[in-house]
Amino acid sequence: VDIFLNKDCNFNLNAKYNIGDFDTDLEFGDFKQNKKNIIAKVGDNPSNNINIKCNIGDLEINSK
Repeated sequence: VDIFLNKDCNFNLNAKYNIGDFDTDLEFGDFKQNKKNIIAKVGDNPSNNINIKCNIGDLEINSK
């Protein structure tokens, strides 16, 4: 899964993946990773949510 977002976006991230790697160039303000589960916040006072579930494959979230 490849996701490209604007650098100035604000969101809460809840991502789960089983087989693969996680990579990003975004700066997370609040980041928690437990094995293959990621909960994070990007930007100030995020009100949007991004939920991702990927069973097989890499997960990349980068800025445009």
